[in-house]
Amino acid sequence: NNFSSVMEVIPAKHKVVILGDSGVGKTALLTFYREDLRQMTNFGFDYMVKNEIVDEAVVSLQVWDLIGRDTFKTITQNYLRAVSAVILVYDVSNRASFDNIERWIDKFEGTVASSTTLVLVGNKADLIEERTVSCEEGQKSAAEFC
Repeated sequence: NNFSSVMEVIPAKHKVVILGDSGVGKTALLTFYREDLRQMTNFGFDYMVKNEIVDEAVVSLQVWDLIGRDTFKTITQNYLRAVSAVILVYDVSNRASFDNIERWIDKFEGTVASSTTLVLVGNKADLIEERTVSCEEGQKSAAEFC
């Protein structure tokens, strides 16, 4: 049946928002994923789309990088509406960015659905000498919050 064939190629959409303090490497994190991404800017936010094949189905990932938006006041409910996942990023060489993870969670917790996937990412792991957040601390927080 033609309808079934059409539905198989229409991608399921999943909106992903990346949050964290400025300078933690949110945008750099996306550079590993940028191949075949379409990038748009919308009111100062980077909005990227990438289609992936998952379990033989097309999935459209809409990634919102809220660049330079440290204060939650600037992140409106519109950007968090219908979010499938939130990626919280901290810099392993910046203790304050790690300590602020709970603040970020507190700010969006009532806005996103309880079924929203939360991913905690410790970025800049190559800065071994400057590291102020241990792997164990990051894993403990991931187990607690995610």
